[in-house]
Amino acid sequence: MKKIITLFCFIASMQTVFAQNSNFRRDSLYKELKQAQTPGRQVYAWANISEYYSQSGLPDSSQYANEQMLKIASGTHQDSLLAQAYLQIGNYFSNISDFKQSLEFEFKSLALAEKSKSVRDIWLASKEVGVSFKKLKNYGEALRYLKKAVPLINMASLSGSDVSNRTYTHLAEVFLGLAQPDSALRYIQLANEATVKEKDAYGYARVLYIFASVYKAKGDIDLAESYYKKCIAFSNAENIYAPYVTATTDYGQYLFDTKQYNLSKEFA
Repeated sequence: MKKIITLFCFIASMQTVFAQNSNFRRDSLYKELKQAQTPGRQVYAWANISEYYSQSGLPDSSQYANEQMLKIASGTHQDSLLAQAYLQIGNYFSNISDFKQSLEFEFKSLALAEKSKSVRDIWLASKEVGVSFKKLKNYGEALRYLKKAVPLINMASLSGSDVSNRTYTHLAEVFLGLAQPDSALRYIQLANEATVKEKDAYGYARVLYIFASVYKAKGDIDLAESYYKKCIAFSNAENIYAPYVTATTDYGQYLFDTKQYNLSKEFA
């Protein structure tokens, strides 16, 4: 029980640190927006701001950023920019669990991405459609769209380990949802191989968290506990809020369940 209390007290103590770093990130994003001279750069800057607010749990602010994106993109009549705007609107609805609306905008984004033949936009929209289906636990459709994104990973126009990371981590979680931990392990290993933690700390934290989930599903409790601890320590050191909270919560729940199970055996 001491471990559980310590974990959740630690979460509370980190709130101020995360808030300070979050404010610094917000200010730097608005600085980038002020420096953006072209509609394309402005849309890109607003997309980053929208994502920041989304990850910070501020959906109204995220939606305001999306409205600015859509206004700029609509004025350009460029399919690629409209695809980006629609995708962020879809992400907003996904974050408030309105998956019908989310998929509606994500499919609009995918259609425009395919029309513009933008490989990155096609990859991103396909991935996000897959993620929405994953959240709906429609793992068959999730697998279909995430696998559509896989062949695009090695295209020359895509760069950065985050592309592989974001695709493979979600595939691993889909296979966890399908109760196929061996397949999940294969994809999280691929994600791990592609991820450079110095360049993609968030992606690496997600890898550690999913490794823990996979090994827990496989019944390897020692390895699962090891990865939970690694994720918590790394996320804490890098001030990465979301994986830190999910790993701490899951690990705390595991410790609680284990304690309850041992108590029930003791008094049986």
